[in-house]
Amino acid sequence: MEEKYNHAIKAGVIGGILLVICSILSLAVDWINYGTGYRAGISLAVGGISCLLFLAEVVIAAGTGALAVKYARPLLNNLSNAALTAAAAGLVAGIIDGVVRIVIAFIRPLIMGGVYSSLTDYGVPSSMVGSMGSGMISCLCMPVWVIVVVILAAIGGALYASLVAKMP
Repeated sequence: MEEKYNHAIKAGVIGGILLVICSILSLAVDWINYGTGYRAGISLAVGGISCLLFLAEVVIAAGTGALAVKYARPLLNNLSNAALTAAAAGLVAGIIDGVVRIVIAFIRPLIMGGVYSSLTDYGVPSSMVGSMGSGMISCLCMPVWVIVVVILAAIGGALYASLVAKMP
């Protein structure tokens, strides 16, 4: 494997860990909102914190690409190499965070009570129904999230390469 991709993997793991922290913080914020009974003032604050967490995830995804380019700078010739290396880092970060998001999607309804459906009429606990439903939806949405992280990382890496590293 080329050395520049080793640097991309390192940056991707760092970015993935930071994205996982944001995902866990999002679960904690939702749990606080659920625990307080969705009161108006707290729900407004939770909405603001959730928006800030999403912006932090966007910045972290772009920063992952920039970090990959910074690590692999001596090995990169041009902007397309930098964007490709940043995209590889975004792929690693997105997969790490996507797997954790799937686990969180299965756990969230079990923590917060789940949803009701016709399966509860047959004795299936509602938390299990909610866990399976949200987990399956998260499995379907994970590739989309990975693609978004890859694109943001490539943009962040290209911006770093052109503005800071002054690559041609």
